[in-house]
Amino acid sequence: MAATDQALADQLHARVASRLAEWREGAERRGRLPTREDEQQHAGYLIEQLLAEHARRRIERGELPLDQEEERALTATVQAELFRLGRLQPLLDDPEIENIDINGCDQVWLHYRRDRQAGAGGRQH
Repeated sequence: MAATDQALADQLHARVASRLAEWREGAERRGRLPTREDEQQHAGYLIEQLLAEHARRRIERGELPLDQEEERALTATVQAELFRLGRLQPLLDDPEIENIDINGCDQVWLHYRRDRQAGAGGRQH
């Protein structure tokens, strides 16, 4: 998977969250409570729109747009931040990780199946 530009992911997250809240409030005013699936689908649409705008701006500056893999990685990151557990989600989805211990904001230990253990920095312990 492509490395994610975290600053861009954070910008997209903020803009999508704001637009999604406005959309949700409008739907509620009209008497329709969106389901989680509705919100996820609309968020996907918003992310797609914002990535297209980002690509246009890059092209206008003479830069290459993001490739499909980078866009997929950004989409997954923003969706995870909105509807799942953000940066922890890839760890939770990894079938090799059996347990995650978190002590504060910077001490994360991963316990892998087969008695393998590593700190978040990849150090074996």
